[in-house]
Amino acid sequence: MMALLGTATDREVAEELDVNVHSVSRKRRILGIPAYRERPTRPGFWTPRRIELLGTAPDSVVARKLRIPLPRVANRRQILGIAPFTPQSRVRWTPAMRRLLGKVARRQREEEDAPSRR
Repeated sequence: MMALLGTATDREVAEELDVNVHSVSRKRRILGIPAYRERPTRPGFWTPRRIELLGTAPDSVVARKLRIPLPRVANRRQILGIAPFTPQSRVRWTPAMRRLLGKVARRQREEEDAPSRR
């Protein structure tokens, strides 16, 4: 809960966590976290090209690239209904998998290069 405080309105945080909005407000004030206020971005800031970046990398990376605060990126992504970035798990290559590398492509090339028998 604490990580969300101040990154969205108390109502949005409360809905996300399925708790009472007053509980969120009280906790935020106790911790001295200012209320979230989205400062308007420059008109035309969210171009299609910038919007395409949302959800393709962690919000912190996108914020750094666009040189804007993290909450603005997260808020815009949420407003547009874009899911947060989730990294793909790394594949652990087994020796058997390594042996197969290139064989399928090689087999396909051989089939394409072979004269068709009719």
